[in-house]
Amino acid sequence: MLGLASAGAASLRITVIIPLSREAHATLSAALGRAVVEGASLQSTEIEGTAPTQEQTTLTLSRAKDDLKVDGWVALGRDRPAQEGITISPVLSSLSQVTHQQIGVTVQCQFVFSPERYSVTPPLPIAFTAALPRPSTFDEIRGLRLIKLAGKDVDYQIILDRPANADYHVNLWARRTEALDSGVFQRVFGWARAVAETIAQPVNRNSG
Repeated sequence: MLGLASAGAASLRITVIIPLSREAHATLSAALGRAVVEGASLQSTEIEGTAPTQEQTTLTLSRAKDDLKVDGWVALGRDRPAQEGITISPVLSSLSQVTHQQIGVTVQCQFVFSPERYSVTPPLPIAFTAALPRPSTFDEIRGLRLIKLAGKDVDYQIILDRPANADYHVNLWARRTEALDSGVFQRVFGWARAVAETIAQPVNRNSG
């Protein structure tokens, strides 16, 4: 398990596009079946833990023109039964054989932080001031987009939102280079959690 609940996370999604070279086509056809590589989708779902910290992991493979699209999703709770006979680790192991150790991975991770348990920076809402003039039809700022640059390019970004002035919603997007193996979810989530912790810190109830 990733430990989504203990980190205030609701879900993690990774997306990978694998070019289907002749070598990759042959390797994956032997490992996963020719039908999958030729266009039939493959989906595996695993359930770990018990409520309320139960996690559902789903891995879906689908053909996208001359590429194979890999979607991995981890979320709290469950909305489908686990599947027998198809486990995620062997599928990832097969994919790692054709990605040459490292491949671009698109990451999306959602966190929800309670203000009773977390202190969030910058705090929301933000009031308009003389230095930050108020548009005539708006009253306050409840969301921000935070950008981390790598040179002139966006390395990763976060949308920090507090739609009801209650829980904080942190949505992280990134493009990373990772090994597509059985540890990819743990590594990506560990990185995303570390980024989220620069914005949200647990409240020390014993302080003061």
